[in-house]
Amino acid sequence: MPENLFEKIEHLSEQQEQASKQAAQDKQDILDAIASMNAKQTPSCQPQVAQANVNLTLQNFFKRSTKEYHFFGDKEEFNKSKMFTLLSLMAAMIVGVVMNFLTTKGCGIFSTFTLIEDLWLFLVFRMICHTLHSKRFYDHIDYSCHSYEKFIMNADMLYRPVGTKKSYKVIRVLSIISVVCNIIYLCMNAKGAITVWAVIFEILFLVSIFFTMYMMIGHFCMYNLIYYSGKNDAGTQNVTIIHDTTANQLYEKSDYESKFPFAK
Repeated sequence: MPENLFEKIEHLSEQQEQASKQAAQDKQDILDAIASMNAKQTPSCQPQVAQANVNLTLQNFFKRSTKEYHFFGDKEEFNKSKMFTLLSLMAAMIVGVVMNFLTTKGCGIFSTFTLIEDLWLFLVFRMICHTLHSKRFYDHIDYSCHSYEKFIMNADMLYRPVGTKKSYKVIRVLSIISVVCNIIYLCMNAKGAITVWAVIFEILFLVSIFFTMYMMIGHFCMYNLIYYSGKNDAGTQNVTIIHDTTANQLYEKSDYESKFPFAK
């Protein structure tokens, strides 16, 4: 035990130096793991046990970190993508409402096929809500709760999209079939100009089904950056690792943002 003031000061300095070295080592372990995972074509020169320890350090960091999806683009690009997606969805909604009125009047009845088309309009409304709620920086749980996609949790405790929800797929296919059936029925029971307009809007509605999904996929596929943020093993330093899912590469935040300034 230190017996005087100078020895106490020297003892504290040694403790601080050891803590700094440990923090630097923890961060270096994470960076080494990133480099080893990115350099898949380069043979590893480290012993297998040491490599396993580095990978375990990175895996533990991923599990305990906070996770966010980031839009691949600056604020202006995000706002533009969001606006165009919303406009296309609202246009599809308007086309659907007008089509509903004209087809019901042209057929003389509110058919089951028109009801199915209305179910798709309900999903379009939900997509409008999802798009309005979208943010440039999206917490992974919040994102999973406001999406047309299905999410599952992976080994890193991250919710990842695995494809379009089944309800969207089924109703989309049924709506396409319903459009064809309504057009056939309208042509078989023509009632003048109202039938012509009803057929035109049925065709526009069919186009809108494909166009809305194209716009939704185009907007949400841009969330291809995953930010993992947290403390190192010693709990003394903040670390942020970025996973570029398109290139399937890991980066330290400062390195990535120096390469892609718009990601800040």
